[in-house]
Amino acid sequence: MSRNHLIGSANDAVKAVLAVVGNNFRHPLAWLAALLCARLTLSLHPPASPTNHAHAG
Repeated sequence: MSRNHLIGSANDAVKAVLAVVGNNFRHPLAWLAALLCARLTLSLHPPASPTNHAHAG
């Protein structure tokens, strides 16, 4: 990776903005990962369907 040639306050501002963007990008990724895990869990282990024993006799 090449060196950042910004000096002074411009460099500080760029670093601050990139830190915020990186932090805010983690939240949607974590949400999507949780959603994918839930979807895979439901597709591999579907909920049991209720049985109707009202007409047993």
